[in-house]
Amino acid sequence: MKKILIILIISTLLTGCWNYIEVDDLSIITGIGLDYDGDSDEIILITEVAKPVRQQGGTIIRSQIIKSRGKNMTDAIRNLVKITGREIFWGHAKMAILGPKLIKNKEKFMSCIDYMKRSSNFRDNIWLVVAEESSPLDILSSEKILQNILSFQIEDTFKNEKEISKYLGVELYEFVDKLATKGISPLLPLITVKEGNKGKEIRVWGMAIFKGMKYVGNIGGEDTKYLLFLLNKLEGGALNVDLKEKNQKATLEINGSKTELKPNYEDESLSMDIHIETKVDIANINKEIPINDEEIQNKIKNRAQEIIVANCEKVIDLFQNEYKNDNLGFSYEYKKEYPKEWKKLENNWNEVFSNIEVKVTSEVIIEGTALRSGPIKVVR
Repeated sequence: MKKILIILIISTLLTGCWNYIEVDDLSIITGIGLDYDGDSDEIILITEVAKPVRQQGGTIIRSQIIKSRGKNMTDAIRNLVKITGREIFWGHAKMAILGPKLIKNKEKFMSCIDYMKRSSNFRDNIWLVVAEESSPLDILSSEKILQNILSFQIEDTFKNEKEISKYLGVELYEFVDKLATKGISPLLPLITVKEGNKGKEIRVWGMAIFKGMKYVGNIGGEDTKYLLFLLNKLEGGALNVDLKEKNQKATLEINGSKTELKPNYEDESLSMDIHIETKVDIANINKEIPINDEEIQNKIKNRAQEIIVANCEKVIDLFQNEYKNDNLGFSYEYKKEYPKEWKKLENNWNEVFSNIEVKVTSEVIIEGTALRSGPIKVVR
C-alpha cells in the first residue's frame, strides 16, 4: 500500500490529474492524532500529511504535521481545510493515535469513534492506538526510522507484532465490535515516545484496558505477552527460562501457541479450564548447559510450563480482581457452550466473571535441531 501511495502521488505530479483533481489541491492524510482540550472544550486534530518533494534525480515523499481543532470531529476537519486551503483525502490514513485526555473523557471519546465509524472518510481497518505519557503531537513529531512517513513506520510495527508479542494491533472495526458485544470489553495498544540514539523514538508496548468506553488502566508489555497466550493470539516472541540452579538460563523462541478454553457450568457454579500448548526452539543458552541431555531438556520444558501458568494466572487475577472486567473473552465461551444459561448471566456478567474459578495448564513442546548439540566450548 505504501508503494501504491508513492506511485500514485508521483504519477499524479507527472500527469497533472487524479480524478480531475490536481494533487497540489489535495492534502493526503497518512495518519491522525486526536486529543481533547478541557479548557476550551475542543477536539484537537493532528494530521500527518504526505508531501511530495521534487529534488535532483526524482521525487521523494516526506511528511509534515498540520494541526487544527474544533468543537467536534466535523468542526476540526472543516478547520483543517481552512488551514491547508486544500481538499482532504483520507483514504491512506493508516492510524489514529488517541490522546490520554481524550480517552478519559467518555463522551468526547465516543463522539470521535462514532464519527470515524460512520464517516466514509475513514477505513474500517484503520489502526487505533493510545498515547501513553506523550501527546499525539509528540508521537507524530518523533524521529523516523527507515520510513519518511511515521504512520507507515507504526503500521509496519503492527504488521510485525508477532515478532515482539508485547502488544496487539487493533483496528477500528474490531474495537467497535467489542463495544457492541455484551459481556466483553476492548483493549487498545499503547504507544509512547522514548529517548533513543537518534533523538525521540516511538515505542509500542502494552495495552490500554477499557470497560465499555471507559478507560480503566494499562497492562505492561511483559504481562501483555501472557494476555496474548490467554486470548489465543500469541504467534511468536521469546520466553526466558531461569532453571534456578547454577545461574543456568535459556531463551526459547516461540514458534506458535494454541489456547483452548473449556467453560463449565454446574449447580450454578462456573469454572474455566484453560490449556495452552506452545511449540518452541531453544534459541540461547548459557553456562555450558548440556542441552542434548534429556534430563536438562525436561527441566527447561517443566520450568517454561511453570512460568507460563504462573504469569497467565497473574493476568487473570488482574482482570478478575483489580479491574473486575472481562477483556479475556470468557463470555464468548459461555454464550457458545451454554446459550440458555447465558441469558441469566449476561446482565450481571462482570460480577459473575470475577468469581469464575480458573485452572490453567501448559504443555511446552521443544522442537528444532538445537536439541542435538550442546553449547560451544571454548578451550583456553
